Amino acid sequence: MSLDPTPKPLQETTHCGCASSCSVAVPAAADIPAAPDLAQSDGVPVFLITTMDCPTEENDIRRALASIEGIHSLRFQLSARTVSIDATTEALDAALAAIRKAGFDPKPVSAGQVAKENVGASELWRGILALGLAVGAEALDFFAPDTLLFKGFGMALAVAAIWLSGISTYSKGLAALRRGQLNMNALMGVAVTGAFLIGQWPEAAMVMALYAIAELIEARSVDRARNAIKGLLDLTPQTAEVRLRAGKTRRPDTARWSGDGRNECG
Repeated sequence: MSLDPTPKPLQETTHCGCASSCSVAVPAAADIPAAPDLAQSDGVPVFLITTMDCPTEENDIRRALASIEGIHSLRFQLSARTVSIDATTEALDAALAAIRKAGFDPKPVSAGQVAKENVGASELWRGILALGLAVGAEALDFFAPDTLLFKGFGMALAVAAIWLSGISTYSKGLAALRRGQLNMNALMGVAVTGAFLIGQWPEAAMVMALYAIAELIEARSVDRARNAIKGLLDLTPQTAEVRLRAGKTRRPDTARWSGDGRNECG
């Protein structure tokens, strides 16, 4: 069984991606053809984007690269969080700059390196710490006296929680707003900023922390599924033997098959 590496062209339909974020695909992003099964040994550079693991983010990158001339093909591997960019040197530099402007951080994958980077413990601890700070801001708002000192301390806790958990969401949301798009990151950024400005900073911090933890859990699930599939593929034997009617076995490269599919000795 083999998987078709050629992605299907984007249609003008609404679809949902990471964390139930929905967006409308833009046909212009599909103007860049999909590459065949390219390997690093073919000279096509491969880049790891750790925050790309769903079709919504793939579409954001395709839109960012749609207007760049000189890109011959793109190949996305969402399970491995990699993209192969077959382009001229000038177009490749422009493509990387456009991807960074869209709020992503592409890292080159060296030759022979396996593109495998799971969600690190540091990111998980940042999310847990942000949730703890958000809980502290909520507790101060609910239990502490209504004084300027406690309000300022609660606001500081909320700002720290939002900074720890939402910097990636804000960067991708601002990039989407600059392009006139309203994806989940943009909506989260606007909602959290609005809640903070009207004085609801504990709720803003809690929403952002919970959203960041939800995305971490989703990324961990993708990592576990990818590693499980890789483990199954590692169990696949590289060679197989064919049992003949005479009770003997023969390797497939030396066995001769008749037209009706029955094995015959050569």
